[in-house]
Amino acid sequence: MVPAVFEDLKYRWNKENILHAARGSLLLADSVALQGFPWADATVMVPGEADMHCAYLAKLTGSAILTNDSDLILHDIGPHGSVVLLHSLELENTYSARSIDVPLQAVQLHPASLAQRFDLADLLRLAYQLKLHPNSGLTELIRLAKETLGPQGSADYMEFSEEYKNRPEHAKSGIANSHHLDPRVSELVWQYDAQEINPWDEFPRFYLAILNEDHTRRCAWENGFSYRVLGYSIFNASRPPSRRSCFIDEFVRRGERIARDTIAIRDADWIANQMTAFCARLRLVRAALGENDTATKLWRIFALCDIYGWGGPLPNAKPFSSFLNFGYMGDQMDWADIHLAAQVQAVLYSLRIMKQLIGFTTSANDLMLEMQDTLTSLPPLHVLMRSRFEMANEYLTEDAAGEFLKRYKQLTR
Repeated sequence: MVPAVFEDLKYRWNKENILHAARGSLLLADSVALQGFPWADATVMVPGEADMHCAYLAKLTGSAILTNDSDLILHDIGPHGSVVLLHSLELENTYSARSIDVPLQAVQLHPASLAQRFDLADLLRLAYQLKLHPNSGLTELIRLAKETLGPQGSADYMEFSEEYKNRPEHAKSGIANSHHLDPRVSELVWQYDAQEINPWDEFPRFYLAILNEDHTRRCAWENGFSYRVLGYSIFNASRPPSRRSCFIDEFVRRGERIARDTIAIRDADWIANQMTAFCARLRLVRAALGENDTATKLWRIFALCDIYGWGGPLPNAKPFSSFLNFGYMGDQMDWADIHLAAQVQAVLYSLRIMKQLIGFTTSANDLMLEMQDTLTSLPPLHVLMRSRFEMANEYLTEDAAGEFLKRYKQLTR
């Protein structure tokens, strides 16, 4: 959700797209004063956890932090800063007013006022006591928060409170150096660029999203693996020699556990071979689609071909068309369909990662230029990760699916 919202605020939500998306659900006046992308400049990516940056800005401006993380009230957000709980947002339930006049309402927490009401300097001591005595009532916790701590208690409290202390210089530098990348890619780039202040004890880390998949089967992220490694390797080669790494640690959910896979960075020959293979595969799918080629169809079908193995047998036309349009191959969805959808998402997200990482290279050979040009048609995240209910917007008839499969079979002989 986070990368999709970030990308939409940067590149999607202008007046035209808002009016189109809200048609039939919200009554927005055509005269709404929105120029360009009004939230683009205010939407920034910061290194590490965002909490301290949000708290710093709330303290600086007296603004509210919109979040589901109630821990934000423990940060120093100043006398006027507040926290608005995202899950509590709702339109006021009134049927007499026009949609454009219906106000939003939400729960707002003002930590300075709460601390004053409890006769405390702030809420940190209260939170610390709650951690020690989770079954105690509020009155007892307030009493404990006012008591003097012994030497060991003071040391434990200092350790507890450390993560909630603002570091304005860190927050300022993070905002100044933000860029327009997927949060996961952004974090990897930051690890490479911040070695002086964040020396590597281990290899750079990359955390993969948790997919809705069948955990009795092979992890869906096994699909798209070669594209992620290609992206890591090209990006690593673009760094100065002193800032390169030999490995990257990927973290992924497998069943009930989070596993770490240490991935070797590959050399120039391997990179060239993989780029050649990728470009050839995409040309193959594009040729087989013919006049039915659209960006969304192209990449989703590319992902399916990748999952089934290039040149291997694909499903018949009817289930193939049904999956592309509705997310399932039979009469109803089952776990095989759910897992296949997760595998498709893994390939597409891996391609997104690769696209952003190779954007850092300054290599200008013909193969790299073709690679970069090819990836420009990769759709934005809200299209790339469409739900099965939205897939029907890119309808591929059974006849068109049959034509693709016939051409694909001929071209892969």
